[in-house]
Amino acid sequence: MDGKRVAVVRIKPTHGARVLLDGKLFVRDLTTTVELDPATMAYLANVEVDEGPK
Repeated sequence: MDGKRVAVVRIKPTHGARVLLDGKLFVRDLTTTVELDPATMAYLANVEVDEGPK
């Protein structure tokens, strides 16, 4: 454009993108990245969690 180089980057959208970093699981939530807590991870994996005594 106007004698200058232009780069075009095309990224396909992903829904529920997950990232594992340093043993922690992160997911995209609209425009932010959120670390999942163990109870939510277990729920999403359909596994029961023993939360210990209350």
